[in-house]
Amino acid sequence: TLYPALCRALGKAAPVGPRGSYGALEGADQISDVILVDSSPIGRTPRSNPVTYMKAFDEIRQTFAQTRDAKMRHFTAKHFSFNATGGGRCPKCGGSGSRCTFWPI
Repeated sequence: TLYPALCRALGKAAPVGPRGSYGALEGADQISDVILVDSSPIGRTPRSNPVTYMKAFDEIRQTFAQTRDAKMRHFTAKHFSFNATGGGRCPKCGGSGSRCTFWPI
């Protein structure tokens, strides 16, 4: 919803598709450009995406590892990685992108 709305506000071509609903868009006049960063692969493996290159998942894994449930199970940040064998990579999809609904929140 936000990306297409900002595109329209900045006079850029907005992605085609249904528009999400929102009450108002404020602050778009303070932005000069908008770029969509999604989970499309950018490397040799489908698991390499902008977030992995920016190392943002490191912080996310650390956050999950600090939860009470993770500590009770002796989980480390590695248990929340979809790249590490012996870690949290799904045994069914091998970390290729199936939605995981079992992580402690």
